[in-house]
Amino acid sequence: MTILCNLLPCLCALAGSAFAAPAPIITHVVEGPCQPGPVPVEILKPDTLVSGKSYPVLYILPVAAGVTSRWGSGIQEAAKGDVANRYGVICVAPAFSATPWFADHPTDPALRQESHFIDVVIPWVEAHYPVERARAGRLLLGFSKSGYGAVMLLLRHPDLFERAVAWDAPLGKTAPDQFNMIDVFGTAEHFTAYSIPGLLEQRAAALKDGPPRIYLMPDREGDHKMDDVKAQLERLEIPHEVEYTSGLAHRWDSGWVSRAVALAILGAAAPAEPEISAGATPAPR
Repeated sequence: MTILCNLLPCLCALAGSAFAAPAPIITHVVEGPCQPGPVPVEILKPDTLVSGKSYPVLYILPVAAGVTSRWGSGIQEAAKGDVANRYGVICVAPAFSATPWFADHPTDPALRQESHFIDVVIPWVEAHYPVERARAGRLLLGFSKSGYGAVMLLLRHPDLFERAVAWDAPLGKTAPDQFNMIDVFGTAEHFTAYSIPGLLEQRAAALKDGPPRIYLMPDREGDHKMDDVKAQLERLEIPHEVEYTSGLAHRWDSGWVSRAVALAILGAAAPAEPEISAGATPAPR
C-alpha cells in the first residue's frame, strides 16, 4: 500500500469550491489499494495539541463523493462550531471516489469503501496524529447515507468503534433499491451483509450490556423516519437513545450538527436540550 500525504493550502483548491473553510481544516491526500486513486482526508484539530496527550477522534462521514456537495460539509460545520477546541477532539472527514455507502463492492477491488476506511484511513490517522487507539476513542457521526454508514460500521465492527450518531438516515433499508446503493453493494445478496436490521439481530446479545452506543436523531418531517429501527432496538432490548428534531432541511448546515456532535462525543453524559426545530434560535454556548 502506498500512502501519499500532501498538505494543501486550503480546502477550496481541492474541492473547486468558491468559499473558504471557516477554520483551519488540514487536507491530506491518502492513496491506497481500495480506491481508484488518491482521495482526501480532512482534519480539524485543536489549536494546541498537548504533548503526550492522546485525543479521541470524531469521524465525520460524507454523504457524497469528494469533500463537499450540495448537502454541504460536515467538517466545515464542525469548524464553525469550534468542535475540536470545545471538546478536545480531532475531527476526521474521509472522502471517497464514488457515492459513499461504506461497503466493499463484491467484485471491484477499487470500490472497497469499508476496507479503505478501516484499513487505510484509520491506521493513517493513528500513525500521523496523537489519537486514542482504542474503541473508546473512535466515534462516528453522519446523516442520510453517512448516518447509515455510521450505524452500520459500528455494528460490523463493534470492537473498533464506541458510538455512532445518525440524523435523518435510511437505517431500515432491506434492499439496495435507492440512492445509488446498487453501485456500491453490487448485488442484493451482497447487501445482506450490510443491512442494519440484519446486523442488529446478529449483534443484539453483544450490545445488550453497557451504555447506549447507538444514537438516533430522526427529524419529525424528515426524509427518513427511522421508526422501524427504533422499534427493532426496543424489541431487542439494545440500549440506545433517540432525540428528535423538527422541520430541518436535509443538509449538514440546517442546525442539527452541534447536538449530534455532543451526543457522539459525550454520549449519555451530554446534557439534555430542547428539541431542535427549524427557525429556532440556538442557545448560546
